Amino acid sequence: KASIHGPSKYAAQHPDFPFILVTPQCPTDEVWSNDILLALLDEVVAKYKVDQKRIYLTGLSMGGFGAWNLGLTHPEKFAALVPICGGGERIEVLLAAHGFAGPVKLENLRKLPVWAFHGAKDPVVPLVESERMINALKEVKCDEVKFTVYPEAHHDAWTETYNNPELYKWFLAHDRK
Repeated sequence: KASIHGPSKYAAQHPDFPFILVTPQCPTDEVWSNDILLALLDEVVAKYKVDQKRIYLTGLSMGGFGAWNLGLTHPEKFAALVPICGGGERIEVLLAAHGFAGPVKLENLRKLPVWAFHGAKDPVVPLVESERMINALKEVKCDEVKFTVYPEAHHDAWTETYNNPELYKWFLAHDRK
């Protein structure tokens, strides 16, 4: 399934793909676990020659929700975040901005470049899910926030996104300071 959608499909068609690509699949009838994803990341970093200042996080649909969640709670691990047709816990971002203790590390989050994508006609995950997250990041004054809405796209906002070479150039233009 991973090679049908997402960056693995693009990587398979571009032999010069300049990334180590890890595409975990969420088990059926489960939701993303940050602990499991962080353990996988640690395993990959230990096993391969990974530039830890250039670890990028992306996900689509339910993976978009997972990317938001992991990126908001562990922004210090990533150089950039690209959630696609997902959403997240906007309230946790806003509470962090008002000094409430919680999972969001606002100081690091403000430095995390984010480029979100969504289809305007998405019947599965409403566009408002991404809009609310982007607005929350802007409200707490994150350094770099981009949002692309495909006016005619339905739920599949990922094919156009992952087929765009500009996305990969954007990733490579960012590293974790």
